[in-house]
Amino acid sequence: MAKANRTKGTNVVVYILIGLLVAGLAGFGIGGFSTSVRAIGSVGDEEISVDEYVRALQAEIDGFTRLTGTNISASQAVEIGLDRQALEGLYLQAALNNEAARLGLSVGDSTVLEQLSLMAAFQGIDGEFDQDSYEFALERAGLSPAEFDEILREGEAREIVRSSIVGGISPSRTYLDDLVEFSLNTRSFTWAAIGEEDLPDPVPDWTDSDLRTYYEDNPDEFTDPEMRAVTYAWLAPDMLSPNLDVDEDTIRAEYAARSDIYNLPERRVVDRLVFPDAEAARLAKERLDSKEIGFVEMLLERRIALADVELGEVDRSDLTEDAAALLFGSSETGIFGPVESQLGPAIFRVNAVLTGRVTPFEEAREELARDLAIESARDEIADRVDSYEDLLASGATLEELVADTELRFSSMSYGPETRDGIARHPEFRAAVEALSEGDFPELANLSDGGVFAVRLNDIIPPALRPFNAARDEVAAAWREQKVAELVRAHAESIRADLASGSTFEELALTATYAEDIGRSEYYLDGPSGLVAAAFELGVDDVSVFGEGVEVGIVRLNSINQVGMDDEIAMSLRDALSGQVSAATGQDVFRLYSEYLQKSAGIEIDHATITSIHAQLQ
Repeated sequence: MAKANRTKGTNVVVYILIGLLVAGLAGFGIGGFSTSVRAIGSVGDEEISVDEYVRALQAEIDGFTRLTGTNISASQAVEIGLDRQALEGLYLQAALNNEAARLGLSVGDSTVLEQLSLMAAFQGIDGEFDQDSYEFALERAGLSPAEFDEILREGEAREIVRSSIVGGISPSRTYLDDLVEFSLNTRSFTWAAIGEEDLPDPVPDWTDSDLRTYYEDNPDEFTDPEMRAVTYAWLAPDMLSPNLDVDEDTIRAEYAARSDIYNLPERRVVDRLVFPDAEAARLAKERLDSKEIGFVEMLLERRIALADVELGEVDRSDLTEDAAALLFGSSETGIFGPVESQLGPAIFRVNAVLTGRVTPFEEAREELARDLAIESARDEIADRVDSYEDLLASGATLEELVADTELRFSSMSYGPETRDGIARHPEFRAAVEALSEGDFPELANLSDGGVFAVRLNDIIPPALRPFNAARDEVAAAWREQKVAELVRAHAESIRADLASGSTFEELALTATYAEDIGRSEYYLDGPSGLVAAAFELGVDDVSVFGEGVEVGIVRLNSINQVGMDDEIAMSLRDALSGQVSAATGQDVFRLYSEYLQKSAGIEIDHATITSIHAQLQ
């Protein structure tokens, strides 16, 4: 087992390396790279060669390109710190090589041959190791077989060092049980909402002094934001499209292309509950048929969220042949199954039957013609962009631009909440917010294919509205705050009574009993924060929860312990064991690698690295 784990770990490193080697280093112009220095630094007695650094930096650039889809040069890679990432990886590799050498670790020829035979880059069409493919890949990478042999041996030795540190780490049973209980233990509690209608006395009326004090203490609530007076010229596809004609053949071709929209097959809205085997599915169906349990209750019993079983709308092609025949063989909703699904034996709940729909061409024609005209308008605008830009570049004002083109002219007072007209476009809002006084209008694109140019005329700074103008808002805000204070105070007095032994009924509260609620469950009936508050309590403790006028009070009735031999608990314990082991192993290995680097000592030749960066293409 140890050997298998070691080989798997090494393969990851080696396959990454092979991907780099086969890709070649032509993008960096490595063929013309020259330096009289053979190393850029060392960790202990282990040198980091120039070639290793160049390959590592290229790997970082390749990874960045795959992630972002953007090609970058070596100088750009250095600017964003990819050179530092490459060095960090090389420091770790060198530290492990140094430690392996100190410990006298090495691997034999048989291990190297085994690794070579597993690499797809070196296999022929028969799946066996091919010497020609091997030599060709190494030649492209500028490596000799001896050099690559050394790379493999060092990688295997590093894996032995790594495995010796992380291989034996596993969490204690007590710790795992604590995690399982935290996740699966439930609570049963009684709660009641406390609102304005529960207050013993009416909310007092405000006085003018109350309002003025609130107004002065909360000026931000009554301050108008900065506004920007702007003028703009713009053209959107729907402004141009009414003047464009689309020929009939094109409309009919688009109708055919959208057949999946205009010709919908018969569908079902379904949930799918999968079981480990056919017998478990059969027994579950019997319980559902006998009304012993409902579908939702069965989900709760298995700790499965409804969202995890919802398939939504499906047609026959989305299901297995047997499932499709069963679900589409009836026009009724309800429980169907068990039947074999793509994931195994399953029970389906059909929530709705959606009949097929065919939209004739004549009914779809108007929509198709409009969409095609909009698309044609986008193309027209794109073709005219250069002429609009040329006019602005020659010094034309927005007024002159509008006079000579199809663009339309308008103005607005723009603020943070403005979303009308062109301001519905985030590109326009971003452009207005970036404007400074004196900026010359520039043409910019809208996501719908339109264009615009905008000019800043004035900036109106934030201003506190006069008290009399804001009086109604102040009164509403004061009252909401007062209600929140009184409701909270009343809830606290009720909490004291409940804690002293009174019942919800004795206090004339409309109470709700919630049973067996999990920590992560979304309890629909209660105000926000109810479940979290319940899990903070001890049995028979009472707490007030909520914010503002949405307040409630909760008493914990019981903590329901999960059985550690329960199938769900054991499954979760196994999953957590793997996760905790992996996370702990990573932390330990990180600390160990830092120790190795510090104890061995790192030396780096910054001048050589700078020279390398200057030579890279």
